[in-house]
Amino acid sequence: MNRLTPTMNAFLGGWLAALVATCSARDASGAEPHHAVRQLSGSWSGTVVVENRPVAVNLTISEGARGAGGAEFHYGVPRSCGLNAEYSGEGDDKQYFSFTTSTGGFCDGLIGGYVAARLASEGTLAFDAASSDAQTSTSGTLRRSGEDGLSDEITGNWRGQVMAGGRPIALNVSVRKGSIGDELIELHFGAPRSCRLSAEYEGVWQGQAAFGMKSATGGFCDSLTTGLMVMSAASGGTLSFNITTPDGAPSATGTLHKAR
Repeated sequence: MNRLTPTMNAFLGGWLAALVATCSARDASGAEPHHAVRQLSGSWSGTVVVENRPVAVNLTISEGARGAGGAEFHYGVPRSCGLNAEYSGEGDDKQYFSFTTSTGGFCDGLIGGYVAARLASEGTLAFDAASSDAQTSTSGTLRRSGEDGLSDEITGNWRGQVMAGGRPIALNVSVRKGSIGDELIELHFGAPRSCRLSAEYEGVWQGQAAFGMKSATGGFCDSLTTGLMVMSAASGGTLSFNITTPDGAPSATGTLHKAR
């Protein structure tokens, strides 16, 4: 039977002591960073107010194959851009992710910055996002995606009209079920405007469902792209709505009735 030499015994003793010390340090300091990231992992969504209008925020956090973790961060209309981020570490009880790549536009100015997140009260997630020079920043509270769905009172097919040049123009609106950040609305203006718009759900703002206008088929509808539409349930099973242009000027207001 082979015996360990004194040199080997000393080496193994030192290695075991170091291993025990490392494990003890981990136990004393709590979970390792990737365990903290695991608690935050999943998809989160919410609404922030930017320049006096609601903007959807979607944040997806993944633990990563090796526990390093990463994140995807997305702004709704009118910013309409997203960033990828890699896990940086922990500070002030927050998990930090550094922005590495962008889809362009506004988000290009955030590359080199970060998004920091921590669990808050009642299952919510508090976040801060900032550029590297801290000149641009956003903060707010998010909920698990799916907990922010659009009210059933608003979904369905609706009909109404808007007035333009002293004459009525038909307006048809189709609203699908979904969550913040989803493209849920299609608007169709009748003749002579004869154009369509899609809109993304930005969340509840001032007690109303808010939608950011996205793609348009041209003509008059192009002037509403990145504008805002808000809707709320009204009496008699109707919807009241208000549409503003990208610069916040009133465009149309009225009442929609359920299509039969």
